[in-house]
Amino acid sequence: MKTRTQIVFVALALHAVLNSQPSTAFAQGTLSPPGPPAPAMKSLDQIEPRTPIASLPFNVTNAGSYYLVGDLSGVAGSNGITVAASDVALDLRGFSLRGVAGAGAGVLVSGLRSNLWIHGGTIRNWPTNGIQASSVELGRFQNLHLMNNGVAGLLAGNQAMVESCQASGNSSHGFLIGSISEVRDCIARDNFGDGFNVGGASVITGCVADKNDDGIDLTIGSVASGCVVNGNTNGIRTASRSTVIGCNASDNHVDGIVIPDNGYSLLLNNTCALNGGAAIHAGSIAVGTRIEGNTIITSGYGIRVEVAGNLIIRNSARDNGTNYFIVTGNSVGPTNTAATILTNNNPNANFSF
Repeated sequence: MKTRTQIVFVALALHAVLNSQPSTAFAQGTLSPPGPPAPAMKSLDQIEPRTPIASLPFNVTNAGSYYLVGDLSGVAGSNGITVAASDVALDLRGFSLRGVAGAGAGVLVSGLRSNLWIHGGTIRNWPTNGIQASSVELGRFQNLHLMNNGVAGLLAGNQAMVESCQASGNSSHGFLIGSISEVRDCIARDNFGDGFNVGGASVITGCVADKNDDGIDLTIGSVASGCVVNGNTNGIRTASRSTVIGCNASDNHVDGIVIPDNGYSLLLNNTCALNGGAAIHAGSIAVGTRIEGNTIITSGYGIRVEVAGNLIIRNSARDNGTNYFIVTGNSVGPTNTAATILTNNNPNANFSF
């Protein structure tokens, strides 16, 4: 049996072994708080740093960002929103600005301004213009539906960007856009004026114009590409130094593509079908135009050129009242009329088939 002395000795030895490692505990710091707790949440201005618009009329007099809180109706004798500042963003947030009898424009810009952005909603039934922003440079207009306004859907100034908008049922133009601008992926339908009227040195691409006066009206030095113009009075009306490339102009009441005045333009690889007048029509002073690679089908005239000094090559025409009506004095590729076997190997030949 172990004696009491042995038991004590063993206990002391075990204690020494268990406590042979150096302590890893750190000394405790002060328990006094350094100061009052700081705010842990953001303010409302930090979360939504914008100004709400809850009723009309509303005047924007300072730069900044504004947004609708719901559908808003106008008041007789007033515009809906008047913008009297530059550097303004207006987010409709999917809501609508609705006009009433005796009101003015849905959005009106007062004075010369720059850098306006309006997007994301509907502007309808205003007695004048949906958006009247012709005095703005560097305007941006996106994802808007402009409908049934008493004058135009959108009036924009120079250097405008118009994207993914629709204008329908307006009493004048759907879109009236200033110079040096770009319009893309928009639709204009059932407007009593032009679907699109774009200023000089502008580009319109990927747009649709249906059942307007003129579908697309270009100004000097502008380009239309990849557009569809259907059921208008004229499909596309060009101006001097214009380019129309890869467009479809069909079922228009008069001409598919018309060059009414000084030409010096390029009409390339377009499809024009079932137009009441000419598929492509160069008027009496439309000189210097190149008409190339177009497909012309079932119109009153296929290609009608009334003035000398143009180049007409590599087109194909079928089932028009007259496939080619071209006055003398133009440079014209020979016409290949064989039904089955090509009789002319000239690479610039026009085809009548």
